[in-house]
Amino acid sequence: MALGLLLTGGLVFARLAAVVAMLPGIGAAKTPMQIKLLLTVALTTLIVPHVPAYTQAPTLLVMLSSMISEMLLGGLMGGAVALVFGGLAFATEIIGAQTGRAVALQFYPMLEISQGPIGAIAGMMATLVFMGLGQHLMVLVILSESFHVVPPGSGIDIQATAEVYTAMASPVLFSGLQLAGPAVVLVFLVNSFVAVLARLAPSMNVFFSIGFLLTMLAGMALFLVSFPHFLEIHTRMVDDLLQRLPDMIEAAGGGNGG
Repeated sequence: MALGLLLTGGLVFARLAAVVAMLPGIGAAKTPMQIKLLLTVALTTLIVPHVPAYTQAPTLLVMLSSMISEMLLGGLMGGAVALVFGGLAFATEIIGAQTGRAVALQFYPMLEISQGPIGAIAGMMATLVFMGLGQHLMVLVILSESFHVVPPGSGIDIQATAEVYTAMASPVLFSGLQLAGPAVVLVFLVNSFVAVLARLAPSMNVFFSIGFLLTMLAGMALFLVSFPHFLEIHTRMVDDLLQRLPDMIEAAGGGNGG
C-alpha cells in the first residue's frame, strides 16, 4: 500500500513538474528553482490522495517508461500554454525589429538578453493578465482532472496526442503574423515617405537624419495604441486553448475520457 502510494506520488510529481516548468510566470527562468519545487510538491500532496493508484509491477523498465510518459504529457500540456505566449512574443519581436526597438541586440549581440524591450513589456503584461484572470488556476484544474482521464503510469497515445497538439499549435504562427501586420505596414509607409523625401533632397541623408527616428516614434505610438487590442486577442487565444486542452488529454488517454 505504502509502495503504491509512493510510486503514484512520483508519477504525479513528474507530470506536475513538467507543467510547472512550462507555465508562464511560474516556469520563467528567473523564478527560483526552490519555488517551483515547493509548488510542485504542494500540488502533488494535494492531488495524490484523489487519483487512481498505480498498480503495475514496479520494475525498472516499466517505471522508467511511465515517468517518461508522464513528463511528456505534462510537457505537452504546459507547452501548449507556452506556445500561445510564444505567438505574442513572435509578434512583438517582429514589431521591435521593424521599428528599431531591437537595435541594441543587433549592435551589441553580447548583451545577455533574449528579447527586445517591446517583447519584454508585452510578455510581462500578458503574464499579469494570465494570472489576474485566474487562467493559471484553470490550467491547474484541467491538470488535476487529467489524472482521471489518463491515470498515472497508464501511458499515452502519442500519435493522437501529437495530432491534437499540432492542430492547436498551427494558428499560433498565423496569429503572430496578424498581430505584427500593422507595424510592418506602418514601417513600409514611413520608409516610402522617407524615400520620397530622399528623392526631393538627394544631398541630405534623409534616412539617418529623420528616417530612423520617425520609424521609432511611429512604431512606439502604434504599439501603445494597439497593445490593449493585443492583450484582448491573446487572452481570447488562451481561453480557446483552455477549452481545447481537455481534447488533447482525452486523445492522450485513447479517447476514454469522461
